[in-house]
Amino acid sequence: MGVNKQPNPFDNFFNLEENDITTLQIKQNSAKDNCYLESINGVIYGGFILIVKQNVKTICKTLFYKSKTSNKFITRLEFRKVDNQGIPKKPNKEDVIIKFTDGKEVANFWQMINFLQGFNHLVDLGDFESKYKAVSFDNY
Repeated sequence: MGVNKQPNPFDNFFNLEENDITTLQIKQNSAKDNCYLESINGVIYGGFILIVKQNVKTICKTLFYKSKTSNKFITRLEFRKVDNQGIPKKPNKEDVIIKFTDGKEVANFWQMINFLQGFNHLVDLGDFESKYKAVSFDNY
């Protein structure tokens, strides 16, 4: 008799093209030593899907580690290009570059960053807002 393996809820990725990010929140676990992404209907996610194309999608695995200095959680982002079965795409060259070439993919990336900033009471993004800001081309 085979062992029934429970699916890992962190293998789910929140699709930014199909879902409303305002239905998502960052919650602490009961031990208060880690955080996770959860939708208002209780679905747990391990990160985000930035874009889905015909043969590939860009995912961002999102992990939270408790900082020893700020007592907040440091967000670690891991970007991958995967095929439709979730298998990582192998680079054609030695260097690995995760490009955001599609306008929707770029917009979804910044939507994800804005979402994380909305939980600054829990998540430590450093002094991101004081160092980075969007400016128009004319102001640049």
